[in-house]
Amino acid sequence: MKSKVSVSKVELRGVTSIRLVFQYDSEASEQIRKLNGSRWSSTYSSWLIPFEKASFDLLKEIFAEIICIDKECQSIMESPGHKEIIIKDEINKEEKTGEEVLMWQDQGYFYLKVNAYNQKDRSYLAGIEYSRNFLSSGYWKIRSTERTASLLKAYFIGRLRKWPSLIGEINEYEEKQRDKYKITAVIAGKQVRVIFDWNKQVIDFLKTMPFHHWDPNNKWWSFAYNEKTLKALKDFCSEKKFDLRIDSVQVLKTVMKRAVDYKDPSYRKCPPEMIDKLKNKRYSESTIRQYVSMFEEFINYHRKLALEDLGTAEIKQFVGYLVQVRKVSPSYQNVAVNAIKFYYEKVLGGPRRFIDIDRPRREKHLPEVLSRAEVISMISSIANLKHKFILILLYSTGLRRGELLQLRINDIDRDNMKIWVRGGKGKKDRYVQLG
Repeated sequence: MKSKVSVSKVELRGVTSIRLVFQYDSEASEQIRKLNGSRWSSTYSSWLIPFEKASFDLLKEIFAEIICIDKECQSIMESPGHKEIIIKDEINKEEKTGEEVLMWQDQGYFYLKVNAYNQKDRSYLAGIEYSRNFLSSGYWKIRSTERTASLLKAYFIGRLRKWPSLIGEINEYEEKQRDKYKITAVIAGKQVRVIFDWNKQVIDFLKTMPFHHWDPNNKWWSFAYNEKTLKALKDFCSEKKFDLRIDSVQVLKTVMKRAVDYKDPSYRKCPPEMIDKLKNKRYSESTIRQYVSMFEEFINYHRKLALEDLGTAEIKQFVGYLVQVRKVSPSYQNVAVNAIKFYYEKVLGGPRRFIDIDRPRREKHLPEVLSRAEVISMISSIANLKHKFILILLYSTGLRRGELLQLRINDIDRDNMKIWVRGGKGKKDRYVQLG
């Protein structure tokens, strides 16, 4: 007794087919298997046949009832005309004319190149046993047997052409296709640079990341780096089957440690009179900490000499050690020189006899400025109203963090749209415009 079948239009790897869903029937399955272009799909767990009028005509002979799930199937089934489906084992040689097909045989396999958009040729090759299509391209690899040879010769009569370089072309194509699924993430400072072949799915994902940005010059995407964002990228690649490689170009710190650790029993502390002098002159806490630390490094570098025996030669030797051996930054070098000068000139009251100490050239760096889109993205990502206002205030006025913490309501002049900044850098007051 004939059964019924449900049909629907599906697309798989760029090929439009008819999906068949029916109760298991060995006789019906055997008849479908013999159809040219029929194949079993593990993705849909069902048989797929070419999406054409002739397919429906043959299904009427196999099944008692055809149920169309969608309008496309209903339309093509009811359309006029008839095109016979060719059974694999019964090929009409007289009808075979068309585009040239490149072919080469090597190590027990046939390699072919057909037009990737030729639905008829693709369907036929897909129906041959042990056939493999390379990533939905026009390249095919089929096990070499006498039956396969006769099928190919009969179907592609007058179209086959030997092509020795075909295997090399396939390998090159396969490598390029694999690269499409490779993503390289380069951690550079506070950002992650993502390099990949154009892929809309990846781009849509990156647009959800904080501070995402496309660099048209270097051809890469970037976003803010932290553990959460990096994990999101890893999860996305794992879910979508992308091959992710993570590199790091973070600059390794080349600064050496101090010659004497502060935990060493012989470690010499900063003279109390220097600390008192710094406090009496109302230096900020951060400046006091820096000066004390730098001066302690200086006196411990010359720990075998008494403090009163240290002179200009020892200071120059220490500065040379900082620059050439420890490779400190210019700002670190400047603070160290200022700390030493402060002790000899302010604490001991000595003359400005150390003015000839080597000083680094002032560095001029271009500022790293956020783009308008990055600023909007940063502000809009904050849900807490207070935090959002703090961020807007910092960005629009240029206040320092310490100045913001000391800000009071009375300091905001709403009438004149100004903010009174009290005791800013250098203990100076100033006004900033309220944006």
